[in-house]
Amino acid sequence: MRQKHFFEFCHPRMFLSGVQRLAEVLDARLKHSGMTIFLIISFSGCAVINHADELIMMGGYSRDKNVQGKLVDQINASYDALLVAINTNKIKNYPDQTAILTNFGEPIAKKTVTIDGLPRDRWLYRNAIPQKAKDKVYLYFDTHGQLMKFTQEKIEW
Repeated sequence: MRQKHFFEFCHPRMFLSGVQRLAEVLDARLKHSGMTIFLIISFSGCAVINHADELIMMGGYSRDKNVQGKLVDQINASYDALLVAINTNKIKNYPDQTAILTNFGEPIAKKTVTIDGLPRDRWLYRNAIPQKAKDKVYLYFDTHGQLMKFTQEKIEW
C-alpha cells in the first residue's frame, strides 16, 4: 500500500494558501530567485493534481446551481404571468397550446385525463419549488389543442 504524501491530506484551498505564504517567506529571503519558483511548482503540483477531480466537480456543481437558479426564476416568472392572465381574464387571449407554450413556457407536468368520456390534455403550472407553491393551475385542452377550461387550486401542505 502506497503511503500518502503529507500534501495529499491537505484541502486544496488550505494548501494553496500555505504555498502562497511559503512563497512570500522565500521571496523575502531569496529575492525573486528561480529557487522560489522551483519550490512552489514542486510542492504544489502533487497536491493540486491529487485534488483535480474534486476541484472540477465542485466547479461543475457551482455552474449547475447557477443554471438551476435561473431556471427556477424563469419558471416562477412564467407562472406569475399566467396567474395575472387568469386573474385579469386575459387567459382568453391564449386560446391554444401553442399560445400557452409561447407565453408561459413548458408546464411542470402534462397528463391525459378523461373528462365526459373523452381524453383531454391537462397541464400543471405552479411555483418551481413545490414547498413554496401556495396554489397551482390546471389547464385543460381538447383533442385539437384548444384551451377548454382552467382551474386554480390552493395547495394544502
